[in-house]
Amino acid sequence: MPDFGAADLLAGVSHPSRYIGGESNATRKDWRGVAVRACLAFPDSYEIGISNMGLQVLYRIINNRDDALAERAYAPWPDYEKALRRHGRPLASLESRTPLGMFDMLGIALPYELTYTNILAILDLAGIPLEADRRADHHPLVIGGGAGVYNPEPVAEFFDAFVIGDGEEVIHEVLDQVKAAKAHGTPRAQRLAALARIPGVYVPSLYAVHHHADGRVAEIVNRHPAPPTVLRRVVADLDGADYPTDPILPIGRAVFDRVNVEVTRGCTHGCRFCQAGYTYRPVRERSPERVKELVLHSLRNTGLDAVTLSSLSTGDYLCLYPLMKELVDATIDRKISFSLPSLRIGTLTPAVVRQIKRVTKTGFTMAPEAGSERLRRVINKPISEPDLLKAVENVFREGWPEIKFYFMYGLPTETLEDLDGIARLAEAAVKIGRTVGGRPRGVKVSTSNYVPKPMTPFQWVGQMPMAELDRRRRYLLAALKPLRMARFTWKDERVSRLEAVFSRGDRRLGRAVRLAFERGLRMDAWEEMVDTAAWDRVFADCGLDPAFYAERDIPLDEVLPWDMLDCGTSKAYFAADHARALRERIIKDCRYGLCGDCGVCTDTASGPLVVPRVYVPEGGRAGEFDLPLADDIADHPLVPEITLRPDAAPPQPAPVGRFLYRAQWTKLGDFAFLSHLEMLALFTRAFRQADLPLALSEGFHPRPRLSFGPALALGVESLFEVMDVILTRPVAPETIHGRLNEGLPEGVVVTGVVPLAAGDRGLDLNGLGYAYELRWRDGLPADLAERVDGALARATLPIDRADKKGRPKPMDLRPLLREMTIRGDHLYLFLASDGARSARIPEVLEAALGLPSRNLGDIHIRRVGILFADGGHYHSLMDPARRDPYRPLACESHTTCLQKS
Repeated sequence: MPDFGAADLLAGVSHPSRYIGGESNATRKDWRGVAVRACLAFPDSYEIGISNMGLQVLYRIINNRDDALAERAYAPWPDYEKALRRHGRPLASLESRTPLGMFDMLGIALPYELTYTNILAILDLAGIPLEADRRADHHPLVIGGGAGVYNPEPVAEFFDAFVIGDGEEVIHEVLDQVKAAKAHGTPRAQRLAALARIPGVYVPSLYAVHHHADGRVAEIVNRHPAPPTVLRRVVADLDGADYPTDPILPIGRAVFDRVNVEVTRGCTHGCRFCQAGYTYRPVRERSPERVKELVLHSLRNTGLDAVTLSSLSTGDYLCLYPLMKELVDATIDRKISFSLPSLRIGTLTPAVVRQIKRVTKTGFTMAPEAGSERLRRVINKPISEPDLLKAVENVFREGWPEIKFYFMYGLPTETLEDLDGIARLAEAAVKIGRTVGGRPRGVKVSTSNYVPKPMTPFQWVGQMPMAELDRRRRYLLAALKPLRMARFTWKDERVSRLEAVFSRGDRRLGRAVRLAFERGLRMDAWEEMVDTAAWDRVFADCGLDPAFYAERDIPLDEVLPWDMLDCGTSKAYFAADHARALRERIIKDCRYGLCGDCGVCTDTASGPLVVPRVYVPEGGRAGEFDLPLADDIADHPLVPEITLRPDAAPPQPAPVGRFLYRAQWTKLGDFAFLSHLEMLALFTRAFRQADLPLALSEGFHPRPRLSFGPALALGVESLFEVMDVILTRPVAPETIHGRLNEGLPEGVVVTGVVPLAAGDRGLDLNGLGYAYELRWRDGLPADLAERVDGALARATLPIDRADKKGRPKPMDLRPLLREMTIRGDHLYLFLASDGARSARIPEVLEAALGLPSRNLGDIHIRRVGILFADGGHYHSLMDPARRDPYRPLACESHTTCLQKS
């Protein structure tokens, strides 16, 4: 009998593919063979979390150990959370469907502040007490990590520990401690004390925080064995650090469905608003040989067609141009596109632009951040207006249709004249777009509000009140409105204030997070989900003032809520740089100038951690403190090279042919909840993983030449799905069959492949017939045979079906109902279509059988065949040449007959 369990939960929820697991490259280990079981949870939806490389790295590190396993969970969307609660089911891991409360350790990422209620939802659905001090020895240790741990105080009471900094090395120490404590039956309090002894691990329960009457932090007192401050962990050698070349491939949607290779970690440009620029110091680079190896292996293992070379400032990578040239040369025949995020304007050279252009025109985003050179000096981003506009000209001249600017408003010391500068830059860019290339070009101005972040020189500077931010946004909108080719987008200042509250928050906010969770607030990082008015009521009911956290200018000598944590950059440096900002003084990037004495590069760390300082030509160039990595210094001895073999000329694409095939495949179990588009993405990757020569469309955004047969409703299984594919060279059908199955999940199996010839039946809908099997959860209805006979005896089966405008339109189902018979434990249906119309199973149940269709969750539906009518006979779509005609009624076993090819 089919398993109705998944259908109970998944039927009716949005994007059910978020919850089914079974992805390629996921690891499934035997629980009995390991000592430590960890679940890695991401507190946002699947499509966000599956793209998080930090989670992917830790997942692979843990599963590479013989004594440990890692599985995954993601925050459920509210509709799925309600389904879990309604059915009394716990939140479980994707790999083994094990409830999260049964793991030894639950690692939860803290990617950003607006996920806090999702964290509580994960804990509650797992049956884990929310507050750490209420957990017993048998509960998993709840450990946080990620970019958001540099002020975890608003959620400190809900975590047993946090890992501060890079996780690749410390994860082994944490696992070893958990393993030893489990083997010896160590009580929970002693486990936490042992964790606190690991460098880089912060255990909140070992720190007492005292407040003044007005809410300010008075003092932070550590308790043995916790140190007074926890210094973040730093991985010195990126080449030696684990990095997966077989990342988990998403089953459903993903925000970033591409290979992501980190080329550099850390940034020393010193933008004063940017937390990551301080918490990821110092700069460490992967060697070009290692980057190339990671990229090529990842492409081979994933079947993806796009690559991101990621870092906080990719343009500063010491050998970006020669690396890009080698990568594009090596992948040009597969039309792999490359994306370089975070390109500083001085590094956006024509040489780099041309390499990207060889494959595809991805979007270009420039981030001046502020509208005037004065304000850019304040924030330590000294980009001149001529340099910025020269970069715009370079991009437009290479043929890009649009450029995107990213600015912040509400920055410290900002005036309306600075906002005028944003409009002036946009206007100048529009003019350049008109004069370069002979046609208008688009300019998108994207803005967000300044949010004060811990561990930055601006951590003491409050956010402008919401009314003032609203006024400035309207001012900027009015200034940009006359520009026809400029588009303006912004972030809601109410959401930015909520982010600022938690960014500089303290432990007192924990009760607000809990109350918001209890009131059902979830997914606050999503514009359509966040309810800032509800949050205001929560703060008021907790006696907390959001302005105290978000808008207050904090005295430099005040104890900060996060003072027990040390990112390596000293508080004294932040204070000194804060003073420099007010004097509009810039500080040079220490990679290209003198050491700024920020405190990160201590005597014990400076050797292995810091990339050697870089040669800058006399007089500099665009963006004096940016690394100029174009042709003029590409051969300088201090810039490492990628050695090109003498015979390594750029490959020429092979002659392209056109060879058509049709494949039949299954869609069973939970994979019945994959949408048509998700199946297209799944098979596109499978063809690439199988190294099959998939034909692509022309143009700057090539698409695979795949076409699928008629789509199924979500939740309907199928033994008979079909697709047509065009390859660029002939391949034996059995080879296609075997290779595809190597990269497909177990519920999606190719069962046959046939070549197509001219004149063979295509996949158009006209004249198709569909065969189904229906099974009921509690067995066939007692009077089903009588209902079937009655339906078949009727001359008409009238229904009303809504047209595209929602108006009821009469229709007769009877001509489309070709067969309905009871066969053993199932009802067999054969439904025809005439191209414009087809019968739907819910309509058949109601109109023909008089059964309610609202209880489809109690019926297991499986498609077992697709036939086409020709000359009075039916043929399987896997018999496109019409060699083997048959009628459904002639088949003794319909499942066998209709799979016939």
